[in-house]
Amino acid sequence: MLEHLGKQQAAQVLMHAIEQVTANVALHTRDLGGQASTAQVTQAVCALLGAHLPA
Repeated sequence: MLEHLGKQQAAQVLMHAIEQVTANVALHTRDLGGQASTAQVTQAVCALLGAHLPA
């Protein structure tokens, strides 16, 4: 959606955050064989996104 709206940089940052979280086995939800909640996964993605916000 972000790419469709012409926000390529935002799309890349979001995708990178999702990829980092998905690569962390401790953050896998039950459907991926883990124990993390969707809230934990969301918080992890948001934390990574927050690191990319301008100060």
